[in-house]
Amino acid sequence: MILWNLETGEPIRRFQGHKGAVLSAAFTPDGLHAVSVSMDATARLWDLDGAGEIRRLSVPGFDQMEGLAISPDGHTVLAGVSTSTGDRSAMILWDLDTYAEIRRYEGHTGAIRDLSVSPDGKQVLTVSSDDSIRLWDLESGVELRRHAFTEPISVAFTPDGRSALVESFMGSVFLVDVETGELLHRYGPGGAGLYIENTFSEGHTVLTVVNGSDLSLWDIDTEQGIGILTGHKSITHAVAVSADSRLALSGGTDPYMILWDLETCSEIRRLLMPTSAVVKSLAFSPDGGLALSGQSDGVVILWDVATGELLARYDGHYGEIAQVRFSPGGKTFFSTALDGTLREWTLPPRSAEDWLNWSLANRYVRELVSAERQFYRLSGSESRSNRDRTTGKLP
Repeated sequence: MILWNLETGEPIRRFQGHKGAVLSAAFTPDGLHAVSVSMDATARLWDLDGAGEIRRLSVPGFDQMEGLAISPDGHTVLAGVSTSTGDRSAMILWDLDTYAEIRRYEGHTGAIRDLSVSPDGKQVLTVSSDDSIRLWDLESGVELRRHAFTEPISVAFTPDGRSALVESFMGSVFLVDVETGELLHRYGPGGAGLYIENTFSEGHTVLTVVNGSDLSLWDIDTEQGIGILTGHKSITHAVAVSADSRLALSGGTDPYMILWDLETCSEIRRLLMPTSAVVKSLAFSPDGGLALSGQSDGVVILWDVATGELLARYDGHYGEIAQVRFSPGGKTFFSTALDGTLREWTLPPRSAEDWLNWSLANRYVRELVSAERQFYRLSGSESRSNRDRTTGKLP
């Protein structure tokens, strides 16, 4: 993992460890640590202030790890582990304070593809290559429900916790009753074999990709379509919704991304891509003022949402970007990639005042050399005193 200065694009600190593709990562709620999971069958806890890898979590007998969730209090983490043959899997709950395994959830006969913790933090849903969805009691580890589902690849609880969105490998998205397994609604059809990102808006609507390129906004309560967002000509691979649920950003193989107004289901503007690389992941900053795009060429781009301006481009990864995410405070973000790295970046100041404060705080005042002290008739102590008075201050 590498810590970057977003203004200069230069690495500040480097964190290394994973030997396989990093599939997912998440910040702890306090923003001080991050957890990543990789195809090298490890989860790693990182100190973002410079200590690097704090702990490596693994499970003997398993050689792959997918799915990640950190508890709201930041004290526990869930991840799915499986064998490379996919014939055995489990979900593991670890204590991030003691690094001990708290509980193991076993039952799936195929690899766990994704998991989702219920809004009340008491239950967890898993989807697996064994063509099933399973509901677990987080406290006891007991399997509560098991529902058949063909080729599920991702899952997310709805905000009320009574249903979940499940995406199939063939591109369709289904609303499923958690208790009964009943398929309440199908949002689609989608594009065959596409990974479609589903994003909730205000807890009552969901945005999905349909027909490979268009976006469809649905009301979860009424199961009715609200509107179709049409504008992409080619495949849409990534979608993000702002925290206030008013904006959406989509991108894929087109030479542009589209910023949408979700209240009117209309296009606001197009953000022109600087290269032909495919957009694989998108994210809004917590305040909605910035956006990130992660690309197939390993590049991450920072955008100004209000103007559509490309603010910065960050090279460093050597593989396709799998995920981009802002930290809870919005001051840093991380990117994970198929090159096996997770990198954290610091954001530049946003306002003129912030820029001034940042430049003062980071201003470097060197010591005067001997000839300069003589020229200005300063003693060594006077030079040091002058530096103390001016460090971080304009002359």
